[in-house]
Amino acid sequence: MTTHRDARARFNHDRSVVMRTAVAKVSVTATGANARARGRPRGFEPSPRSRVVVGDRRRFVAVVGAWSPRSVVSESSRTTTGGDGRRMRGVIGDVGGGGGARAMARAMRVGDGSGDDGKEIRRAGGSGRGKLYKLSRSSFGDDSAADAAIAVVRKVLGSESPEMTTKEWNFALRAVGYASDGAKAAALCAEVWNAMLTSMTRPDSMTLSALARGMCRHHEDVQHTLKELRRGVEAGAEMDDYVLNILLSVCSRDAKRFSGRDANERDRPQMEAIARVLEEIWNAGEGYHNEYTLTSTMRGLNACGRADKALEIFTEVAWQDRTDKTRRRVHLDSKAVVVAMECCARVRSAKQVYKIYRRAEAENKGLKFDTRDINVLLSACGRKGNVAIATEVFDMMLQTNSPPPDKASLTALILACAKVGDSETAMKYFNIGRQVGVEFDTVTVNSLLKVCSKASKPDEALEIFMDAIEQQIPLDSLTFAFLLGSFNEIASQPGQLRQALDIMNMSEFLNIEPTTATLNALLRVCVAAGDFSRGREELQRAVERGVPVTPTSVAILAESLASNEDTDGALGTIRFAAKLGIEPTAGIFIQCVSACKARGDATTALTFYNVARNEFHIAPVTRLVNELFDALSRRGMWQDALRILSDDVLSSIGQTNAEIACDDMTIAHLIRALASAGELEQGAAALELGKFLTGKESKLARERLQSAIRREQDKTKSNQ
Repeated sequence: MTTHRDARARFNHDRSVVMRTAVAKVSVTATGANARARGRPRGFEPSPRSRVVVGDRRRFVAVVGAWSPRSVVSESSRTTTGGDGRRMRGVIGDVGGGGGARAMARAMRVGDGSGDDGKEIRRAGGSGRGKLYKLSRSSFGDDSAADAAIAVVRKVLGSESPEMTTKEWNFALRAVGYASDGAKAAALCAEVWNAMLTSMTRPDSMTLSALARGMCRHHEDVQHTLKELRRGVEAGAEMDDYVLNILLSVCSRDAKRFSGRDANERDRPQMEAIARVLEEIWNAGEGYHNEYTLTSTMRGLNACGRADKALEIFTEVAWQDRTDKTRRRVHLDSKAVVVAMECCARVRSAKQVYKIYRRAEAENKGLKFDTRDINVLLSACGRKGNVAIATEVFDMMLQTNSPPPDKASLTALILACAKVGDSETAMKYFNIGRQVGVEFDTVTVNSLLKVCSKASKPDEALEIFMDAIEQQIPLDSLTFAFLLGSFNEIASQPGQLRQALDIMNMSEFLNIEPTTATLNALLRVCVAAGDFSRGREELQRAVERGVPVTPTSVAILAESLASNEDTDGALGTIRFAAKLGIEPTAGIFIQCVSACKARGDATTALTFYNVARNEFHIAPVTRLVNELFDALSRRGMWQDALRILSDDVLSSIGQTNAEIACDDMTIAHLIRALASAGELEQGAAALELGKFLTGKESKLARERLQSAIRREQDKTKSNQ
């Protein structure tokens, strides 16, 4: 007769066998199915260490959970005894019930090293791999963490138990990527990455992110990093937007560095290279993009000067009725729309910027913009001078369900008015802003004064100025520069110059140091009043007070005197400035020559050029030569043009670091001078000389020569 104890023992034994068999079957099946679902090639099978093998004690313990020291797992019978059976039932659950899903989830996490199985493996290895997590928490530039991590990896690979979990490989990749030197970090990451692939451990998305951070420091590293990321996807890892954003952020950082204030034409090839890399990342990440990668891509392209390409990418994926249906639509957030508006403002009109805003708001329900976002639209209106859209947007912001305007909103609207000189609208909305509680500061006051300056309304400017003083708003030098600029149109009227000088004295009373801007504004008022002697006095006074005086200040006086046919006065002002320590530049003489050209005085223009060359030894820059040749060609003074071409332009050929002061316009002006005098053969020779100097034929010069030849032929026919 079978006792109750015997029946209970047989029941426990049978159930244990069934559960172990189910765990092994579920784990292997789920792992293979999951690999195929993640896009793994069919020929790739998971490594033996990523499976659950019934006879492997350590892996079985890792699946079941952390066992107490009293736990016994028999390799022959594979049964559990004591209270640990309850622990196993709690982890795995009933085979036939809902616990099977939990068993599968636990089994599939074995290869990832999550839960307690990672601890068991680290205990078994005994090679210091437990340090990897702590090392992975270090900061960028920590070379000691990178060196310690690679030492742990090499020690583990050389031990008797070289197994490492996905998490441990991820910790190692992250730690070695902290090396301060980019080449060192890339080399260490490559070593760890190749070892991970060799061990047949399956990578995941965290692996790819650590790999991207370690290998990609600059835009030049992107192509190699993309190649390694593709290897990771082939090995079973999942690409995601976070990994793409790491690469995009690197490119954006490089673009920002090259597009700073010190950027020049020498940086243009680098900017173009970064733009190409950004496009490559965008194309490689097809299917993974979202609003974050879209924003990063557009921001980087915009910094590279490719706002047009950024806008093209935005159009391809943003709208519901996009033409390319093969691309997955990206649902927008406010940041993506704002960056798109910034790009659009650089290459298109304010009206197009407003269309993007309206359409994004209509097609993306729940899209919320704040005041700073809408200010991007208002700033575009300010730069383009679109008062109509600026006032419409500002009126919209005054509604209760819209973000309220702030001082930046009001300033942008006023700048739009300043662009077209609409002082009435500017004053209207300035008063509206004050009524609704919009604070205004120095920038707002200066913007409003700029409108008054452009509209030549000194009375309104003075009223704004006095209100700002009453409101105790801080003023600066630009405040007085714009205030003085409003007097230009009426400076010739009695007493206006005196009032402008009083305003300048008021700036001293308010302890506002004069600057180049305020000096130039005062000099323009003196010129408008016709008081050139007062202008020279203010110029000398500024030099004595230590105000930075630029050649532009001298050109304001000299050009006006040249326009009034006072050649001696203009040259005297230039010489007077030179005695004060203001070195004359080509820009001063360019403006004087241009003033002479405007009144048809080629002889005086030649005088200014000769003084610049012979007295002040100014190099014949291209623009100066072109202005003079234009003046000479209008009077047919081809002999002087040829002399200057021979003495000043051709003589620079062969000199070190010498710039040839000649372009297409130089040759076109010369041919017009020759054609006016009937020297057509000389004109043909000049055309060939232009090819030699510029490396190409001037289209305008050829057209002028052909036109002169036709006129000569028509004249000959009429005489016959």
